[in-house]
Amino acid sequence: MKQHYQLQQHVPTEKMPLGIVHIQMGQSDRKVFHDHNHSEIVVVPRGTGIHLMNGKEAEIKTGDLLVVHPGFVHAYDRVETLEVINLIYDAQRLYLPVLDAGQLPLFNTFFPVNARAARCTAEPLLTLSPPDLAKVMGIIGRMKRELSSNQRGCCFYSLALLMEIIVLIGRLREDEGEKEPIPFRIGDSLKYIKTHFQHTVSVEQLAKDAGMSRRSFFQQFKNVTGCSPIQYLIRLRISRAADMLRQSGLRINEIAYQCGFPDSNYFCKTFHRQTGISPRQFRQKNRNGS
Repeated sequence: MKQHYQLQQHVPTEKMPLGIVHIQMGQSDRKVFHDHNHSEIVVVPRGTGIHLMNGKEAEIKTGDLLVVHPGFVHAYDRVETLEVINLIYDAQRLYLPVLDAGQLPLFNTFFPVNARAARCTAEPLLTLSPPDLAKVMGIIGRMKRELSSNQRGCCFYSLALLMEIIVLIGRLREDEGEKEPIPFRIGDSLKYIKTHFQHTVSVEQLAKDAGMSRRSFFQQFKNVTGCSPIQYLIRLRISRAADMLRQSGLRINEIAYQCGFPDSNYFCKTFHRQTGISPRQFRQKNRNGS
């Protein structure tokens, strides 16, 4: 029988949707298939085991790193020596300052545009070398201490530590050469979108400037970012709008206009579709420090 785990079991509702679950050696449930209402980055600090997902199984070992998103059912086997650390988070409610993070390998794997874009497999994403594993474990240790503290700025610092882990992993993946570096022409398109996101962006013009057909441009763009140009633009606009809702006293219609939305109604609908709450609710929650 499948079990369902919830983020609220591990993270207080008044805090941001980020937590750490440490499962000691041999304490993982054997062949207990389950899913979650949150995403998790799984790090194997030591031991070996079997990861089961999508009808497949893969051996996992010290240094391996996996990702599991909501709706994906998985389990572990041969857990006698297996130790895992789960970084659990709600990818739709963690409002990261995306900036150029979309250029990092694996960023869109950890933070898919929506549930349909999420991809998970039984196999590890990559294997960390002992020195790199030690670096990641050191950051996780600092994050765990911050999340359990009541010091001012603990949530802010914990989020910064998560971003440090994402950058470290992304750069390691790029160094491994397992993924092609970002094509130069798509990189130029990303830069253009980031500097003109508040204006109308023509996909046809982007494709023309990149010297590609519209169809080829779409495919290459998705290969690099994990989403379509329009999805990328919307995600960027919502990210900037979230920053402005947190940091400014501007009216919602002014924020909508400055982030490239034609009117506040469309902005509110899009924001709710992407985040699950309205801009007004988001601003109120952040003003309350939750």
